[in-house]
Amino acid sequence: MKKVLNTLISGQGNTFYLLSIVFLLSVLIEQTSVASAKHQNLVDLISQSERIVMGTVSDVSDGYNDKGIPYTQITLQVSETLKGDPYSTYRFRQFGLISPTGSPSGSDYPGTSPVGFLRWENGETVLVFLHQPARLTGLQTTVGLSQGKLKEVQGRFENSTGISNLFENLVVEAGDLSSDQVDMLRDTSDSVDVNLLLALLRRAVNENWVGKGVMHYEN
Repeated sequence: MKKVLNTLISGQGNTFYLLSIVFLLSVLIEQTSVASAKHQNLVDLISQSERIVMGTVSDVSDGYNDKGIPYTQITLQVSETLKGDPYSTYRFRQFGLISPTGSPSGSDYPGTSPVGFLRWENGETVLVFLHQPARLTGLQTTVGLSQGKLKEVQGRFENSTGISNLFENLVVEAGDLSSDQVDMLRDTSDSVDVNLLLALLRRAVNENWVGKGVMHYEN
């Protein structure tokens, strides 16, 4: 195993060998991705994110990097950066392909994104909470997988795992919340008003609510 890891890190070894290892890793990821993605509320999403951005997906493509690892690349036209350095366009890559395709070695490699990883569509407007890119591969994913992607639909955010999870076991001790924001935090519906949530997130990040304990888990 140590020899395998050293080969992956150094980028040495033939492509077929590397892709075989990547495939085994993808199987492990597929088996653990859903199980490991416990419910994440806003404390988790904010604290674990290197970057929080609102934007529109303008391009989705896939391929292999210089080490032969399959990726899906997502390009966002950013309308607002809530956390992290601002960019008008932001690109990141998550593990796996959009659909099976030939590997650089010429062999077929079924390296689609594992179960639980996100699917992206051109033209969708999203709010994403992104982990820091992986040190060795540069691959980047959302916090809590599908939980870290909120899609705007007719002025409301929706999430495949349920918006109410964002507010589960959550306490916000800011005394000047609007009545609408208080109601939002108690809401158990499947969507939430875009402007209400963005206003709350702006304050939470800018005023460091998580670090100061203003926003925290319920005891």
